[in-house]
Amino acid sequence: GLCMGGRSYYALDLHDINNPSLKFHINPASAEIGTPLSYMGQSWSKPKITWVKWKGQRKLVMFVGGGYDAGYETDTYNQINGTGAGVYMFSADGADAGSLLWWVSKNAVTTDATTNPDIAALHSPNMAYSVVSEIKTTDRDNDGLVDHLYFGDLGGQVFRIDLNNKATITGAFATRSTRILNMHALGGKSPRFYAAPSFAIFKDSQTSNLFAAISIGS
Repeated sequence: GLCMGGRSYYALDLHDINNPSLKFHINPASAEIGTPLSYMGQSWSKPKITWVKWKGQRKLVMFVGGGYDAGYETDTYNQINGTGAGVYMFSADGADAGSLLWWVSKNAVTTDATTNPDIAALHSPNMAYSVVSEIKTTDRDNDGLVDHLYFGDLGGQVFRIDLNNKATITGAFATRSTRILNMHALGGKSPRFYAAPSFAIFKDSQTSNLFAAISIGS
């Protein structure tokens, strides 16, 4: 990513270290208005490379936050433009490397997988503010596939996204977006979450029940 230098993401192929080559380039600046990439902000979010099951097959993917809206340079900023709101999942390898597979945002419109089989979207009405941190991924059943995403935004909110690795169609890939913390306030008084949350699971020694703990700092 480029941070305040732009909106792009670049991936290099370093198999031959003496002859590196460009693997893919994600360029929101060239996206048509109203398309998913057009809503991306400055590329602050550190890419998270991990595995999911996509259309019934294991696939290496890249999760990034939607990016930074430069309006937040003002301490009283109240964002209404949706720039950088949400999370994007791109293919990280293979013939389609760099292609958008799925995204979640207030800007996203959930579509019928039969009319748009290549890109899945999850509409989340509260996800309206820039996401700039690395996305925290968790594998709850130790099968090597991501089950949940955790992240905060610059509007004082924290979310969990539940993924369905048993889905065979794109429209069923993400099952739920849950806002687990809402500290949003007008007048620029919302806490701004720039870092990925910490997440842990532990077992109660008395009851053997499993509990999850999450913490995040602004």
